[in-house]
Amino acid sequence: MTRIATFIFIFFLASVIAATGCSLVGKTVDARVSMLCDRLKSENPEVREKAAYALGKIGPDAKNATSDLTEAAMDEVPYVRATATWALGKIDVDFHKVVNASLGSLAMLHKNDPRDYLGADVKDINQAILEKLGDKVTRERLAALVLLSDLKEIPREAIPAVIENLGDEDVRVRYCAANALGEIGPDARESVPALIKALSDNDFAVRLNAASSLGKIKASAGDVVPALIHLLQDDNEKLSVRVCAAEALGRFGPEAAYAAPDLVAIINTRSDRLMISSAVSLINIGLNTDLAYSALIKAVDDSDTRFDALRAMHGLEHIPSYATPALMRAFEDQDKFVRMFAANTFEKVDVDEGIINTLIVALGSEDLGIRGCATEAIGAIGPAASSAVPELIAIALSQEDVLFGDVAVETLGKIGPEPEIINAFFEVIKKYGKDYWDSVPAMTMILSTERAFKEMGIGVVTYLIRALDDDNATLRQEVIYTLGFIGSNASDSVPKLIEILQDDPEPAVRTASARALSEISSDPEVISALVGALEDENSDVVGMTIVALGVIGPKAKAAIPALIKMLKDVDPEKRAAAAREIARISSGPDVVSNLISALDDPDASVHTSAASSLARIGPPAEEAIPKLIDLLRHDDSDVRSSAAQALGKFGPAAKDAIPDLIELLDDSHLDVIDAAAEALGSMGSLAEPALPKLRKLAKKDNISYAKGHIKDAIRKIETSLKH
Repeated sequence: MTRIATFIFIFFLASVIAATGCSLVGKTVDARVSMLCDRLKSENPEVREKAAYALGKIGPDAKNATSDLTEAAMDEVPYVRATATWALGKIDVDFHKVVNASLGSLAMLHKNDPRDYLGADVKDINQAILEKLGDKVTRERLAALVLLSDLKEIPREAIPAVIENLGDEDVRVRYCAANALGEIGPDARESVPALIKALSDNDFAVRLNAASSLGKIKASAGDVVPALIHLLQDDNEKLSVRVCAAEALGRFGPEAAYAAPDLVAIINTRSDRLMISSAVSLINIGLNTDLAYSALIKAVDDSDTRFDALRAMHGLEHIPSYATPALMRAFEDQDKFVRMFAANTFEKVDVDEGIINTLIVALGSEDLGIRGCATEAIGAIGPAASSAVPELIAIALSQEDVLFGDVAVETLGKIGPEPEIINAFFEVIKKYGKDYWDSVPAMTMILSTERAFKEMGIGVVTYLIRALDDDNATLRQEVIYTLGFIGSNASDSVPKLIEILQDDPEPAVRTASARALSEISSDPEVISALVGALEDENSDVVGMTIVALGVIGPKAKAAIPALIKMLKDVDPEKRAAAAREIARISSGPDVVSNLISALDDPDASVHTSAASSLARIGPPAEEAIPKLIDLLRHDDSDVRSSAAQALGKFGPAAKDAIPDLIELLDDSHLDVIDAAAEALGSMGSLAEPALPKLRKLAKKDNISYAKGHIKDAIRKIETSLKH
């Protein structure tokens, strides 16, 4: 989902929730629903789970709980997330698809490490989840089904156990199992018979997920399509289930051709979400497309179905040009969300001058959302929208439009590397570059310009190399950062950047060149130039050069002798930088021994950097543990915090630190408490003696951000004790 589309969606969801009375402040809110919503905020996950389950059993009458359940669908405990998501499905409000979409987006943002639930000392995550899929405790099976979706790749061996859970006596387990099979996709084709059977489940939310998953798996069309048609034909079925059945049929494409008569019948007799989903399915099947497009266009002209139709059309790969008049009319709708989606849908239509002119006019709208959608649509059209360039440049360079200029800049980047656009970008850099660190709008404009240059790709590199000879140091500096942002495609600039690193009179420009070189190339001549820059007279240049060598990583091993020497430099900032970056290049014995020695450095910043690097190296650096334990008693809170963080990275191997880490839970600095709690959590059941203090801390209100790691530590230790 694009940035503007995400922006639209979030505000639309918020407005729908508000419009449907999802706030709990109204006098008419059912007392039981209100009480259960309060319980969703309990510190006890089992209480939260039971509250979500009770709200789901209430069904549509619990629609006032939607916002609280949406929040619960992001809960840190997987079985609470599962129950809250099922409850949202059971409420079955008209905008359930919007809620489901939001949950999908939130799930992507809320990817958890399964070890947070399974325990820090679990070695084989897949095996642990497989075992829980067969657990006798319902919430453990629920948790396992949710944890499957947190894996980067769901193991095929989990499929039989998930299928078995599809027949579970608990409706939530069936609901989650049906969803998990769809997440697996085509590899779960063996589940098709069980999912077809689930289309007859006595819970409509399970039927809904089963229909959706059959479409995602897209196998055994001969068996699945008739079953979905039967669901589609059932006038007594929930509307949301029939909508999912129609959408699933569309996923089969031409294989679902014999569903066309039923889809056509729906289009000819209805004017709701089911009609819209049926029209989209016909288009995906490839039959009666003119009828389907005409139905969607008619729905766009109907104020009751306009938004759903626009949202559906935006999901299509292409929209015929005869839809343009309806989209133009929708773009004049009083509802700004309708106008936003209309603007987003323009990009799917064959471009004509009328659309582009409409979008150019919209660039002057007072509504930022509409301007954003118009700009994004122009960017999606690309080079064909070149007539919008003057207006976009005016926005990018306007002081009054600084809050919107970054979007205009990125859109210009999508139109292409025209000289007019590139020169405008150089003007943007000159205008805002000097204020980069002092102004958020200036920083935003510069970063957007860098992204736009990257969007243009290799075609713009020649222009940028020429700009490196400009007299304006700010322009040279920002152009260098941009070349670094483009990366390996800017390799032609390497000779010039090496020359600048060695000879430019401005330290800031040399500093930029060091970083850019590391992002463009790791060739020997680049490493050699960077090692030479370690002798630069300017400390900023040296500091960035050390960082650049760290970015290059193991290929920069030729720099290790110079960095070890830097660990003994008279400048503590250089020593700290070398200690921080050297482990990114090598974890050899010489590096480890010198980092351990750096733990005795008189400067606290060197301690913190060395501790961080030793943690990065991991087991080969375990000999550092005794010294790190000593640093837990250091006078400097940053040193205590970094030592605790480092020990946490060693996990159970650092068990001797547990007494000192428990003592740090009484520290006067929150960052130290936070690091100590996280470290204790990494040690699993060995840290059981810390539980009393951790539980006491978790009840305090004045520990702000540390509470998250404290709760995580409690959960990890308790989970490890169970297993």
